[in-house]
Amino acid sequence: MATTTTTNATLVPHLPPGPDGMGLDSFRDVGLHGLDHAAWFLRILRGARPDVLSALNARCRTITIDNSYDHPSLCPSGGERTLSHEVQDILSHIAIHRQLPRLRSVSLHLRNHTMEVVFDHLNFDDFPSQVSELKFYFFSDENVDPKDFASEKSSFGIRKGSLASVRDLKLVGTSLVIQRELLAACGGEDALDHFEYDCWVGPGDEVHEKDDEILRLFDNCESPADEDRWVQRIMENQNFTALPSPRL
Repeated sequence: MATTTTTNATLVPHLPPGPDGMGLDSFRDVGLHGLDHAAWFLRILRGARPDVLSALNARCRTITIDNSYDHPSLCPSGGERTLSHEVQDILSHIAIHRQLPRLRSVSLHLRNHTMEVVFDHLNFDDFPSQVSELKFYFFSDENVDPKDFASEKSSFGIRKGSLASVRDLKLVGTSLVIQRELLAACGGEDALDHFEYDCWVGPGDEVHEKDDEILRLFDNCESPADEDRWVQRIMENQNFTALPSPRL
């Protein structure tokens, strides 16, 4: 049974840029800062630098993809290759070619991205079976309205069981649709050792999903005073499209 928490996560420090366009501690903890770094890392996996690939296969334990240095549009044009294309190809290549056998954790820190931009391309087919920890952090600039990230979709088609190796799942800023599909991909919450979330409620989430989430948030309130403040917050926002965790 998973240990479930709803605390807001602190983003890990940015790894400094290193040789070959990667943030390095280097071969053990790889940090990819945006689309260009991810594309170069994929070329390394495909054999562009056999020496680097050999070192990665021997040591790499974590990959953090962080687009904080990019300025992506909320809705790229149809033909534009996005960071999620690169991430999907990276994960598939690692899985299919059985690379990075020591890899245990994949984290994505995505700035100013909608759910569609990411999950229309990132479907986790051919996910590396050695990865047991998966983390998503969606965040936006202060001048960006969080409603811009709301999704009209009620399904993204993430296949059930495609993340069967994941035992630690952390979701910050995703929609409840994504939360539901990622949990199903992991085999359900009972299959996880730890599940942490702080998710949005958007137009694509059905009313009963909102009700279930509100009840769950009440369950996680630590005192009657927390509940009173949470009720007041809901009453003040009848037309809300975003529902943060109850850290008041």
